[in-house]
Amino acid sequence: MYDLHISAIALISRHQSIIMKHSLTEGMIIISLVFFFWGIGLRMISDSYLALGNMIIVSSAVVFGYNYYQRFIKK
Repeated sequence: MYDLHISAIALISRHQSIIMKHSLTEGMIIISLVFFFWGIGLRMISDSYLALGNMIIVSSAVVFGYNYYQRFIKK
C-alpha cells in the first residue's frame, strides 16, 4: 500500500510539472502583455513617467518575445 501511494505521488508530481511548464510560460505571456499596456499608459500620463514607461515597454516586450518563442516556436 505504501509503495502504491509513493508511485501515485510521483506520477502526479511529474504530471503537474508538465502542466506547470506550459502554464508558467502562458502566464508570463499574459503578465508581459499587462505590463506592456501599463507602460503605454504611464507614457500617456505625463512626461515625468516617459522614461519609466519606455523601460517597462522594452522589458515586457523582451519577456513576451522570449516566452512566445518558448511556447509556440520552439518544439
